Amino acid sequence: MSKKATEQFQAPEDTSAGYDSLSASSKGGYEPAPSGSHRAICYQVIALGVQDHPTYGPAQKIMLGFELSDELMESTGKPFVISRRFTLSLSEKGALRPFLEAWRGRPFAGDELKRFTLSKLLGAPALITVMHREKNGKVLADITGASPLPKSMPVPTQVNPSVLYATEMGENEAFDGLPEWLQNTIRDRVGGPGNHKKTPVAADAVTGADTDL
Repeated sequence: MSKKATEQFQAPEDTSAGYDSLSASSKGGYEPAPSGSHRAICYQVIALGVQDHPTYGPAQKIMLGFELSDELMESTGKPFVISRRFTLSLSEKGALRPFLEAWRGRPFAGDELKRFTLSKLLGAPALITVMHREKNGKVLADITGASPLPKSMPVPTQVNPSVLYATEMGENEAFDGLPEWLQNTIRDRVGGPGNHKKTPVAADAVTGADTDL
């Protein structure tokens, strides 16, 4: 992976705090992921590039995807999958850092924060909370929180292959394996092939990549 691509998974500490939450399982006619607390594995870390937002404006976005190990879809027999999109920032005022610290069960120490990279999340187990909400007559599922898997719970076996993608990789094999709605989101990023805006937001990346969750 190139240095530029790697930097997309290293969250700076001072960018916008805006974020979005979405349910991957509700796309394409799928039933929304069940509400409640679930054993889960993070199987996707997807850099979405600079995405424009009607309220918060343009910002670097990252998407974390989870499979719900104990909840299987009737149509495929595979785990439900659900994702949440964040602004790429480790600011205390943002949404990503509190989410990660709750998942870790402890705050980041100074050195850990500087060395943390989101690619380390792939394959990590979690106990995630899913809540339902209604929008335009449809039930959507949102990830509202994450915590460490209790010691009494065995770590589940991952079913879906891990996916790490940065926009600098182009439309490679990993991109081709993403659902169409997610491909379109990436293409429509600021400065992307589906968007004619040419003013992406710069984000200074911290160095290092060896801090685990």
